[in-house]
Amino acid sequence: MLHFPVPRALFITFFIISFLFVLALMSLSAFSHTEQHIPEPYLVKDIYAGDGDAHPTYMTNVNGTIFMFATDENGRGVWVTNATQDDANFVTETNPNAVQWAPMPTPYATPAANFGRPVGIEDNFFYINDDGNTGLELWVSNGSPTGTMMVEDIEPGTQGSQPGSLTALN
Repeated sequence: MLHFPVPRALFITFFIISFLFVLALMSLSAFSHTEQHIPEPYLVKDIYAGDGDAHPTYMTNVNGTIFMFATDENGRGVWVTNATQDDANFVTETNPNAVQWAPMPTPYATPAANFGRPVGIEDNFFYINDDGNTGLELWVSNGSPTGTMMVEDIEPGTQGSQPGSLTALN
């Protein structure tokens, strides 16, 4: 059997590095068990009061303001919130002429609008909407009723231009 002597300095260096590594692992373990304050969930707003469900969808952060689509007793629309309690505000209805629900067996039980995935660019919320007159077109909102409008009626008539796959580019 061959025996290779290990220099004492190498052994001491290995021991010190191993000790420091174990010490570092122990300190990481101590930090992972510290208590963290996790806020309790709360209801921001009961948009569809009572037994109704607002079905909020496509929550989109636009510079700290959250835009979403939700349904209240009047229909589907754009809502905005800063996520503090009781702060969700109706901006505009998306399609006042849309059929929210139709009894079966008709083929017309359709959602109020085909929004696609919206995007936030700078302080604006861009989304696809069919207002019942122009077909699917690109819309924009700054969070106020007066600042919400169709960008352009690209394909006049009820067919619309059918935009899709909105993407924010930097």
